[in-house]
Amino acid sequence: MIVRIVSLQFEAANAETGKQLLKNVASRVRETEGCSHLQILFDVHHSGKVFTLSQWESLAALNKYRKSEFFVNFWSNMRPLLEKEAIARSTYQEMIFP
Repeated sequence: MIVRIVSLQFEAANAETGKQLLKNVASRVRETEGCSHLQILFDVHHSGKVFTLSQWESLAALNKYRKSEFFVNFWSNMRPLLEKEAIARSTYQEMIFP
C-alpha cells in the first residue's frame, strides 16, 4: 500500500475557495480505482494550511490517477490558489517481523 501525503498552503484570500474545491472532489478521488482512503486535514493554527492523506493499492494506481484527465483538470484549478508549491510525499510501510 502507498500512502500519499500532500501539504498545501493557500494564499489567505484563496483559502476558503481551495478548501471547498478539495471537499468538492473528495468523493470522486475516493471512487478512483486503486484509492482505498482519502482524508482532508485542516491545520488548527494556520487557516490556509491543508494536508491530504490518501491510500493507494500501488504506486501504479497512484500514478494512473495523477495522469488522469480528472486530476490534470483539478490540479490546474488548484495550483493558482496556492501561496507556494505543494509538497507531496509517497510512502510505504514494510512489514517487519520480530
